[in-house]
Amino acid sequence: MAGVIGTVLMLMEASRLGGLIDIKAIPRPASIPLERWLLTFPSYGYLLSVRPENVAAVIAMFNARGISAAAIGSTDSSRVVRLRDNDGEKVLWRFDDNALVGCAA
Repeated sequence: MAGVIGTVLMLMEASRLGGLIDIKAIPRPASIPLERWLLTFPSYGYLLSVRPENVAAVIAMFNARGISAAAIGSTDSSRVVRLRDNDGEKVLWRFDDNALVGCAA
């Protein structure tokens, strides 16, 4: 299963985008280590791409129903996906060099 990072990669590839994922911003249960959570595929989760001006309103709608939600990154036209953590940013994937599932070659 893809986990949240793999799911973001598939969304970006299909959308012909790149962007930044801030792994520290990803909501998770406090009892689960980040590394394990990143490899988990929570079938009850949502991954949305929202225009910046609508992010706060969308998060508020989820929170009003007791559902954790957070902005975990941004998209751009680079077709390069970067990860940010406490050590800075690193390139995770370059779609122009290597397709993930091939849905936007």
